[in-house]
Amino acid sequence: MNQSERKPNNKAGNPRNHIEDFGPLIVALGSKDKSVRGKARESLLEIGEPSTGALVKALSDPNGRVRFEAATLLDQINVHWTRHADAETVEALASDLCSEDGLVRVRVRMALVAIGAKAVDSLAGALKSKQEVCRWEAAKALSQIRDHDATGLLVKALEDESFGVRWLASEGLIAIGNPALVPLLSELVQRPDSVWMREGVHRILHGIQRKGTARALRPLLNALEDAEAELSVAFAAKAALDELRNKQGTT
Repeated sequence: MNQSERKPNNKAGNPRNHIEDFGPLIVALGSKDKSVRGKARESLLEIGEPSTGALVKALSDPNGRVRFEAATLLDQINVHWTRHADAETVEALASDLCSEDGLVRVRVRMALVAIGAKAVDSLAGALKSKQEVCRWEAAKALSQIRDHDATGLLVKALEDESFGVRWLASEGLIAIGNPALVPLLSELVQRPDSVWMREGVHRILHGIQRKGTARALRPLLNALEDAEAELSVAFAAKAALDELRNKQGTT
């Protein structure tokens, strides 16, 4: 086959780059007919990056199969698509964190992590779900996004009834690092009687690289490890919090 006989590709100059109406192909992604879905996938993959906007919009489609196929295609096309994600898209993705299909949940979580800070508000709602799997997925996403705006959510999640959610919340706070310390200790001052809160704080303080804060936190760590921790933690947490705030105020 010579150059003139080759099939056009996605690069600049390809007439398919100018296709604007992807509606029929998006609808076909939701077909019950496997072959119809397959042809739609092939066409969208061939079009490539120009289909990104339509595929991102499809992430909030009422048809769950369309949402799944769109997320899969965005992974395969491998472009920076998150700038196309609006509030409706993020909210729709977050609602799928409660899906009974584990593969759907994983793809949705990965998409929300890719979107990043813009997804935090929607994940806050998922973190309040009555379904443990939904809270777990939200906590996992927040722990991977590592946005400072998620600190308060993760601190509250340290008292979730699910051990898995509490563990992921502590992982997220460790990843955020020193900026999480003041909100964390502020909550501990209010909740020194909570065993789960004390356990979470203890793990986080050991996990955070505490450059410049070790001296302030050592008495609190000792109190958390004390047999009568409930009695001494509130005082130690308040002292550590005051010292950290003073230190921040002078830097």
